Amino acid sequence: AGILDRSGRFQVDRAPERFSNSDGSVEFRLICAAESGGERDVTISQPDVENLIRTKGSIYAAADSLVQSVGLSFADVQKVYIAGAFGNKLDISSCIAIGLLPEVPAERIQFIGNSCVAGAKAAMLSRRMFDRVYEIRDRISYQELMVDPAYMDKYTSACFLPHTDVSRFPLVARRLAGQREGSCQGDPMG
Repeated sequence: AGILDRSGRFQVDRAPERFSNSDGSVEFRLICAAESGGERDVTISQPDVENLIRTKGSIYAAADSLVQSVGLSFADVQKVYIAGAFGNKLDISSCIAIGLLPEVPAERIQFIGNSCVAGAKAAMLSRRMFDRVYEIRDRISYQELMVDPAYMDKYTSACFLPHTDVSRFPLVARRLAGQREGSCQGDPMG
């Protein structure tokens, strides 16, 4: 909606009536209290956005580092598994639009829920799955991202919406260009 610039800074002039200051921090009102049925407006603050950008930057940079460490690119990745209960609440197109996930076809992204519990249960109930755990363990390699000299550069580049290199997100770039031109086109991610 153009409320944030690519660095994640609020663009107050785009909707000044929806902004306020709370404890010295600028907040954007997502939903007013009357609409939400609550006692307070539902807001997002500039520090909230900054935290989101740092988090998504670290996730994207880590994925980029891991993929490159095995000589591949995101285009080579056939399946992206997102584990954890929180992942089930994420909207894929929104995650791609902000640069949390790489721009790959949505059908390649799969939420798998609490994989630790499911994997432990499968290993405990099946000897075959128990043996498979050891097969997989022997093929896993560990990568310490903080000693990867390129990781911090990747992280810094990923701390923009969606990324400093928008060519990594061509569909998002087209949507952003359409917004700048004032068009109201459908979501190319959907």
